[in-house]
Amino acid sequence: MLFFYGFDWSTWVNGTPPTRLSLLPAAQEHILAQENGKERLLRAVRELSQAFALAVPHVEALRIRDDVAFFQAVQAVLA
Repeated sequence: MLFFYGFDWSTWVNGTPPTRLSLLPAAQEHILAQENGKERLLRAVRELSQAFALAVPHVEALRIRDDVAFFQAVQAVLA
């Protein structure tokens, strides 16, 4: 997702729960620094979540579940 270009969120997948939570404030600031970042991200994650819910039984969809979880977590802190 281009919203996070230049933002390193690689520790989300393998990080401990405290490490994962520590990424969220920085991710929130990264989004808020972009023009209309909050509104654009909320809409994109909502659409992604709907598409993911439809595709979730598929193996390819399951491969991106950690990515979707990160985007949803950022959405939650912004909302």
